[in-house]
Amino acid sequence: MKNNNIFKILFLLSTLDILSFVAFLYPAVGKIFFVILSISFLFLILKKFELGFLVLLVDLVIGSKGYLFFYQINDFKLSIRIAFFVIFMLVWAGYLLVDFFKNKINPYKFYINNLERYWFVFFAFILLGVANGFLNNQLSYVYQDFNGWLYFLLIFPITWFIAKKNTDFSKQIFEIILASLLFVSLKSLFVLYYFSHDFLNSIPLVYKWIRDTGVGEITRMESGFVRVFFQSHIYLLFGIFGCLINLQEKIIKKWLLFFILTIFFAVFILSFSRTNWLGLAFGLLFYFSSFFLKKNFKKLTTSVFVVFSAFIFSVLLILALIKFPFPKQNSDFSPISIAERATDSGAAVSSRWKLLDPLNEGIIKNFVLGKGFGATIEYSSDDPRVLANNPEGRYKAFAFEWGWHDILYKLGIFGFLSYVYLLGRVAILNYLQSFSSKKSLILTLVIFSLFVMHIFSPYFNHPLGIGVILLAYVNIKKPKII
Repeated sequence: MKNNNIFKILFLLSTLDILSFVAFLYPAVGKIFFVILSISFLFLILKKFELGFLVLLVDLVIGSKGYLFFYQINDFKLSIRIAFFVIFMLVWAGYLLVDFFKNKINPYKFYINNLERYWFVFFAFILLGVANGFLNNQLSYVYQDFNGWLYFLLIFPITWFIAKKNTDFSKQIFEIILASLLFVSLKSLFVLYYFSHDFLNSIPLVYKWIRDTGVGEITRMESGFVRVFFQSHIYLLFGIFGCLINLQEKIIKKWLLFFILTIFFAVFILSFSRTNWLGLAFGLLFYFSSFFLKKNFKKLTTSVFVVFSAFIFSVLLILALIKFPFPKQNSDFSPISIAERATDSGAAVSSRWKLLDPLNEGIIKNFVLGKGFGATIEYSSDDPRVLANNPEGRYKAFAFEWGWHDILYKLGIFGFLSYVYLLGRVAILNYLQSFSSKKSLILTLVIFSLFVMHIFSPYFNHPLGIGVILLAYVNIKKPKII
């Protein structure tokens, strides 16, 4: 990607972020921005349909939960992500109707020929989970639990576009991901600097903006370190593995690539997410093992050295931001706190383990068909927020940290296996392409890392993780035009 294109995208994303803050300060103005963005998105995809998918992808990377802009009516918030999704799907449906009436293309035959059977099996179990939820669970829980899975419907317009246009736009996808990751990383580092220093009385306002728009969470740890965690930080896996793989090639400006890798590592560290760290660690082990099995010890040694060096420089970067003398520093950071965080077994960890036994019991009772979307589990939590409302710590939830358990509990063993098969097939096909394609190798490493992360944090039942699966599918999709 040309540098001027990256700067243009960074400028555009920075402008949108400023507008998001303005919309937060002035809700009436925010509604106007929401309408303008929605209409602009409609005209954009009418002009060039595939750009809509790129916009949806950018929203995942920079928006986390999708509420950078929203339209609020009383207690209901319509996120810009949902608005973009609905517009995208409606335009695709319009194209399908044109194909049917004008070009005599039967949508049923089209998708039977262009979409693999395992997708239809998977969608059948999703529908069963919805029906099961409506029959057995609270309707508001069913909606909140299920709506993220609707992102899988994007497979239909994506397949339509690839088959109709017979084109590969995966290069554009990776370019837009890189630019978006640079923006998210620079924003995360700025947020760390901002909350680590005294900036008059504006900190509570910025904190509320980041929290209310669903971008992330800012937490002051007991050690004094300000944790900056964005759910979309998982997409940094693309940047980290992409930089590592390209540093093995004979390219110019390796120093620049290493600097970018250091930034990505720094943001991954300051997220203070043990799940993220674990997923990255397993992904790196998978990457290193490929060199070990090939007995390419030179590349193995080089890769380990690059990772170790990037880690050291990323820690120094975090220290520099926090220790910067202006304005007055109000936080602290020690490299030792990374090890302490990794081995900490506080309230969040203990609550997660206390959930496991009741969740396993629920799985056993509903092993075949599952209990459907919106199914709840009651357990004892050590979370201070729960204890403040209930001294006994009893808590009922329909969203669980144990990602694979969540799917098994709600969809049953057959629905669970259909998802694992779909994910495994997409991952394996990318792996088979990885010997001749860097993009496929990056996607294989990201999926493997997320597979581990999903054990402890639910990503593959959220648009963030579903977006990765769709990207991996786009990378292997070979059109069969009818």
